[in-house]
Amino acid sequence: LLVIDSICNKDSQDLDIADLLWFQTGGGKTEAYMAVTLIQIFYNKIKDSVSNSGTNVISRYTLRMLTRQQFERNTAMTMAAESIRKKNINLLGENEITIGLWVGGGQDGLTPNRISGTENYPGAEEILDEIKKGDPRLLREKFIIDTCFWCGTKLFERNKIGIKSIKNKSFSFHCPNKSCEFNSFLPFNVIDDSLYQSPPTILMGTIDKFAQVAWEKRSSIFFGGIRNGQHVAPPSLIIQDELHLLSGPLGTIA
Repeated sequence: LLVIDSICNKDSQDLDIADLLWFQTGGGKTEAYMAVTLIQIFYNKIKDSVSNSGTNVISRYTLRMLTRQQFERNTAMTMAAESIRKKNINLLGENEITIGLWVGGGQDGLTPNRISGTENYPGAEEILDEIKKGDPRLLREKFIIDTCFWCGTKLFERNKIGIKSIKNKSFSFHCPNKSCEFNSFLPFNVIDDSLYQSPPTILMGTIDKFAQVAWEKRSSIFFGGIRNGQHVAPPSLIIQDELHLLSGPLGTIA
């Protein structure tokens, strides 16, 4: 509640203040972050529903496992927000509310970097082929989410799979349940290539992943620029969670 004024009021006196707030574990910090995130996104869309696209909120974490858990919670929230947007297009615009997990990297990476990879570094398409051959565990291991949070349908079951792939070009998720509101598109992605193609409204990642900004030119789209010939505004809100876990080089970078 304390930061709402600084989100919606450019003349807020709070913008000149750096505050540090300690709060105990289990006290509801994540829920507070989620509420502020939604307020920021909806405010941006109400203010400029036509050109508002790209990444509105960046949320950075220190540990991959923690990021994974928070991504699942935030994806459920994003689906609820997107459902609201679709019912209020006149107010909130045509641009979808989406979320992306940016943690991919190499053989031990949590998610694939590329849509199409190599034998040593399989991409999303190669992993999808293994899933189709009968290894559904890879769906959760490499794509994080294996269930539609809206209707509860498994994304891979009885030869039905909630993934759309165009060779070397695109990779997206949808709910196999034809009666589900998200049958045509699930508003999340975890593949680096796909995130660069369509920057998510909410970007979640580990602090070390942001070093990619110096190596991967395409990552600059998360911070504003030109997308499809249209100006993309920079993020309005950056959340650094678990600040107490940052020490040494990572703390210096943060």
